[in-house]
Amino acid sequence: MLRTALLAATVTLAACSTGTAPRPGLSERAAVSARPAASERAVPAARTTASAPDSVRTGRRVATRVLAPELYRIRVADLPAPYASESARKGPRVVPPPADYDALAPVYHLIHGDWEAGALRQGEALDALIRAHGPAGAADVLDAACGIGTQSLGLAGRGYRVTGSDLSPAAIARAREEARARGLDAAFSVADMRAAFEHHGRAFDVVLACDNSVPHLLTDAEIARAFGQFWRCTRPGGLCLVSVRDYDAMPREGVETQHHGVREEGGVRHVVFQVRDFRRGGGRTYEVALYVVADDGRACNTSVVRTAYYAIGTDRLLELMREAGFERVRRVNGAYVQPVLIGHRSAA
Repeated sequence: MLRTALLAATVTLAACSTGTAPRPGLSERAAVSARPAASERAVPAARTTASAPDSVRTGRRVATRVLAPELYRIRVADLPAPYASESARKGPRVVPPPADYDALAPVYHLIHGDWEAGALRQGEALDALIRAHGPAGAADVLDAACGIGTQSLGLAGRGYRVTGSDLSPAAIARAREEARARGLDAAFSVADMRAAFEHHGRAFDVVLACDNSVPHLLTDAEIARAFGQFWRCTRPGGLCLVSVRDYDAMPREGVETQHHGVREEGGVRHVVFQVRDFRRGGGRTYEVALYVVADDGRACNTSVVRTAYYAIGTDRLLELMREAGFERVRRVNGAYVQPVLIGHRSAA
């Protein structure tokens, strides 16, 4: 996801001429950035043609043309400066300006093989978790690290009143456009999750932060600060839900590569992969570089977005949730795409 309060992202582009004609047969992948509407079952994603309007309602589904700009149209002059000098990278990391994360918003969906289907599944899984562990009749949800809206729109499509916030203005702009294209009523605004209550100023039935957003905060103190804000945003008797990677099950050393696959949209072929480098952080923190190679048949461009994570274990995260005031905290496995940590605010 693209997530809030985070560390350093850098985008650089290098263009190379292929000297070949455009490949035939690459049709526009119209629904790559489409979201589920209020459907209880996963339905194959709808498609539109290049001549179709920007949004076409199909039953309770909405198909849209790609809302994100193509990578090969990004100009080097528009990209943020490197997030740190080489000497700074060897020392303590600092939180970058929000604009660093804006570069990920247009391409985030490319990480997923089928973002449409994934959003449906995540909305369904979160709904089941809320029904199983949340307060009776829970309907008011704060997504404190919403990114471009992957979980927010999935839940809004299932009838929840969703408020989403994220540190990245570009992510929020895209989340709003995705909601508008689907006719969903969800409120989005720019906010750091470490100041969630100061920004929203009220409590919700459910507070969530999914897709490993919390480990973008690189110290226990920063995570504790965010959890304290989550507790204040959770109404008495309410539920807090956080999904994270299981770092205790990872080697946390050396360099790893993960290939996300090949995506085609708008006549452009994208090859997406990431590199995780644990060498500088000593297993405690690590750097991630997400590479997207975009080939339109005439020229290819490579972008890389860099960020950092704190490889914190779930036991420590549960401790920090308790210290923030949450009760009955525990880890839930197998109910979502990542392990889920849940905690409740006392009804008293």
